[in-house]
Amino acid sequence: MKASPLRCLVATLLILPISAQSCVDSWLQRQEYTMTSDALDKNDSLIYRESLQHLAGTDGGVLEVRYTRPNGGLLASKTVEYDCRPTTPSYRMSDADGRILEAVTLNGSELTAQSGESTDVQPIPQGPSIVDAGFDNTIKLHWDELTQGEKLEFNYFFAREGRFVELRFALDDSPPERLRVDGEDLVHFRITPSNPFLRIFAKPLNVSYRRGNRELRYYYGPTNLPMMRDVGRVLIRYSTSNPIQQG
Repeated sequence: MKASPLRCLVATLLILPISAQSCVDSWLQRQEYTMTSDALDKNDSLIYRESLQHLAGTDGGVLEVRYTRPNGGLLASKTVEYDCRPTTPSYRMSDADGRILEAVTLNGSELTAQSGESTDVQPIPQGPSIVDAGFDNTIKLHWDELTQGEKLEFNYFFAREGRFVELRFALDDSPPERLRVDGEDLVHFRITPSNPFLRIFAKPLNVSYRRGNRELRYYYGPTNLPMMRDVGRVLIRYSTSNPIQQG
């Protein structure tokens, strides 16, 4: 089943140009919090850590991410700006020396993607779309449909390939063994290509959420760090978010 056109509740469903969207459902970005995560390889060895900080704003807020080696050395940093688009934010990822690794910006019906020194401009496909960290808000915005068993489809931008791919989001009753954790009440989702032929060859992305507060707990799939892509699939284990105390 195709996702219904809701977007700033999937905030940039492109029924209207992105610039015309209002901050509907911006409650997703009003919270201010910090969170950490550990990225593990197939042997459960730590390969890098993430430190996340979300700052609220009237336009949806900003997410700052630092990626560090196990010894604390900086690998990369990323700034995600939602600009009233909970599921299609702009972002910029830089290495430890400040050189841009990847950057995506959206302007009306076009997306500009930068990878190193290369820049490409392309049209955004019609229908619900997702960029980078927007997948988390997509699941939260469509929680009821997904947990009731609906299969929803979205155009996801893969920065490494420089193109959109239509993906199917669905409840997963048989998650990988690494995501079956005793003592945790989790809801598992499976993300696969919508194209049946591609599904034969592509491994799924798996994400698990705490049932009670709908927070992301586990991600299992390829890393988004360019310098770590040769490690294969990683398991990213997220901590409980910590609200930022005001004053």
